[in-house]
Amino acid sequence: MITIIIVISLLQACSFFEKKIEYEPFVKALDEGDMKKV
Repeated sequence: MITIIIVISLLQACSFFEKKIEYEPFVKALDEGDMKKV
């Protein structure tokens, strides 16, 4: 059971970092105030 929990947490961490990379340009656009680019 412990190994399953570790694997799931690692998968969640990887998906979180992927989403973070995808959202970086969106966050930059929000900071600049350019909603038209999004």
